[in-house]
Amino acid sequence: MSYYPYLSEYGNEEATGLVIASVSVNSDEKYELGNLVIKRVQKDKKFDDWDMYNLPNELRGTTNRSGLYSVGLPEGKYQISMLRKVYPLRDYIKVEKESENLTFEIKSGQVTDLGRIIFSSYDYKTYIIGKSTINTDNHELFNIYLENYNHFLKDKKTIKWNRSKADEIINKHAIDNPIGINDILELKNGEIIASTNLGVVLKRLQNRKWKKVFQSTKQASISAIDIMGSHQVIVGDELGFIYTIDTNTGEYASIENSLPKGAIIFISHSGEHNKWFVSVKHNEQATLYTASSIHSKEWEPVRTDLFGRDFMNGDTQIWTLRHPGGFVYASGSRKSIACFNYSRNQWTTNKTPLSRSIISISGSSHHTGMGILTSPIGGLWGITAQTHITYNCGESWIKTDTPYSIKATAPIVLSKNNIIESGAHDGDTGIYSTSDKGKTWQKISGMPVMNIGTWYTENNGLFAVFRAQDAFEVIYNSLDSGNTWNVDLTVARILKK
Repeated sequence: MSYYPYLSEYGNEEATGLVIASVSVNSDEKYELGNLVIKRVQKDKKFDDWDMYNLPNELRGTTNRSGLYSVGLPEGKYQISMLRKVYPLRDYIKVEKESENLTFEIKSGQVTDLGRIIFSSYDYKTYIIGKSTINTDNHELFNIYLENYNHFLKDKKTIKWNRSKADEIINKHAIDNPIGINDILELKNGEIIASTNLGVVLKRLQNRKWKKVFQSTKQASISAIDIMGSHQVIVGDELGFIYTIDTNTGEYASIENSLPKGAIIFISHSGEHNKWFVSVKHNEQATLYTASSIHSKEWEPVRTDLFGRDFMNGDTQIWTLRHPGGFVYASGSRKSIACFNYSRNQWTTNKTPLSRSIISISGSSHHTGMGILTSPIGGLWGITAQTHITYNCGESWIKTDTPYSIKATAPIVLSKNNIIESGAHDGDTGIYSTSDKGKTWQKISGMPVMNIGTWYTENNGLFAVFRAQDAFEVIYNSLDSGNTWNVDLTVARILKK
């Protein structure tokens, strides 16, 4: 734990104060959070050379948009300075100027609990930063992820960070404008549900209007979602919390679970709700567990896969898809595609095309067709990337020779023979379509590369998420297989109503 090095420098435990903080980022960027950097505002002579302090993220390798930090520091006045990103290297979110609402004090022998710090995209290059008015302390997260260090908090006076009017405004802005669409699914009644950051779930009504139906008090990114009933969903977040939500009323219930600590990155269940799978990510590993009930006290591990970023081998992460009768679980570290069928209680596993690195995959719960974008090394899209489709979970692959020299997205199989794909060639971007499994192609749309995510639904067509110039996302919808697109939702504005 980062607490120890500073203790050894500054003497015994009583000679320093302990600061704990957590972070939530409201952004569509997919980076993992690194160090939280604080600087000393009021320095004494003894510590003139110790101006900046890097607080390591205790959740690194577990979460993407959340962080937990703890360190012992000498008494004094400090300010949040920047939040580093793990990837790309040397990138960071910087506090542009000194702000009183980001300044705090540490006192010897006491604990300063900063609560949750919210970093929220304001425009393409700017973040607004403030203290959460909902999560004002970190005792719960400390007990879950740093339980071995609870004795440091015992019998210590805890100082909470005061909230200001500026914090209230920043917190409201972030909650009103959740950024980072993580998943889109279609309910049985035809309504669309989208999971996003800060624990927000959005709902698209049958009149094509969107509204916010759920806001978790944990303010953590929703990283897994599945349908429970005609208007119920179950969600899991990056901090390991699980909820069931009634999308009509907004009522929800927390699910007490016995799963190991970590980010919930996948949830799936049988139609009878008597077989469940949940994947938990922790310390750069993702373990898939199964049980007969979401409330089970005994979860059996099925498999464990590496989860991280490797320049030579690509993203060693997990990709999951809804699939007829079950789901797809694709592993970057194993370079394989695994399909599970609930009725047969059976796995089918095959290698990626030529055992290449996965960049992205696409699929649907309505047919067995899947598309995959791969690279020979490094998981980078471009001129060396290739696209393939399969109708039998990777037992055989069909290469799609699109006109693009730069492959940017996985093909989307709309029906047995109808496939679309986007990319670029000599500055020409757009969407191409084939009706003969990739033998011939025609350009159907000038829409640019679908750069964040694309989802295919049975009754509402295609949804594609783009990043606009102001950093807020725009969701487009196509009802004619990608030929024409209409703006369905601009996340930054519609939710303020």
